[in-house]
Amino acid sequence: MSDAPTAPSACPTVLERAVASVPVFLLLTLFLPACLVVPKFERMFREMECNLPLTTTLVLSISHILTSFWYVAAPAAVGVVWVFFSWGCKRRARMWCLAAFALVAFLIAVGIGMAGLYLPFPHIMEKIGE
Repeated sequence: MSDAPTAPSACPTVLERAVASVPVFLLLTLFLPACLVVPKFERMFREMECNLPLTTTLVLSISHILTSFWYVAAPAAVGVVWVFFSWGCKRRARMWCLAAFALVAFLIAVGIGMAGLYLPFPHIMEKIGE
């Protein structure tokens, strides 16, 4: 029995795998609503013929880009996840920083998306009341 320190394990722990899967989850939760939910809102906005705020136009444009150029967006998302896994798992501190960055970027994107989709509703309610 030796008291010599052992080298750190090359296999990631369960916690490290969970943290490394954060970008995958975040990308899916942004990509799927942009492709499935936003077009329904766009149809409703078009039917009401209301002027849309800049934020709403931005969200609709991003949705158009993702749905029109999915063959570019999907490999780009896979590339981001690959970079996260390959670069982040080598150093724990980097992995945690990248996970925190991904979470902050996700929250900002969700905030912009929510604001973009719900800002036109007062105008829509006005039109319904007329």
